[in-house]
Amino acid sequence: MFLRPNQNKIFIRKHLSVEKLATLSNRLSTFRSDSGLFTVDTMVGAVLVGISGALTLSLINNANDGMFNMNLHSKAGLAKAARMEEIREEAFKLHCTSGCSDGSIDTNLDYDKSEIEDHCSNQTLGLALLERLQNKNPDLASDFDLQNYDPTSPSLPIFSNITANGNSLIVTLSSDAAKTPMTSTIVPNALGWCK
Repeated sequence: MFLRPNQNKIFIRKHLSVEKLATLSNRLSTFRSDSGLFTVDTMVGAVLVGISGALTLSLINNANDGMFNMNLHSKAGLAKAARMEEIREEAFKLHCTSGCSDGSIDTNLDYDKSEIEDHCSNQTLGLALLERLQNKNPDLASDFDLQNYDPTSPSLPIFSNITANGNSLIVTLSSDAAKTPMTSTIVPNALGWCK
């Protein structure tokens, strides 16, 4: 039998007294707490909150690691580029007799042309540059650390592989942080040598 809303109120007033409603309410609350419905709901909610919190912390941790690695990769790339430029400067100074002092470069440059011609004809200009690096500035021809160029960075070894190839020098700089090595072919040609 279905009762309309107003009839429900009348039915409740006629058939249930205040004492009966209080007893029924106590029984319902006792039933709910005794059956553990509130405890299960609370536990499920706590587990869901815990899982979402753990996943959020994991995402934040992964993002921080990614940013740290990207920053380290960028700093390693800048250090490699700086080292390449220092080696190119030595290539420019190869067989310079005046105007290429260690501190500056003058506009009146002069080179030992006979030495250059000998190396060009024998395809040994790259070897001459490698020997200059090893003898005059051995640090440029060896492995180095990122902290040599950025003292605030963590220690990161950068490996140098320098080989002479005819009249050029092949320089490869690599590190564990950057999986892609930086390679450059350096040709000493301040005056358009080896024509």
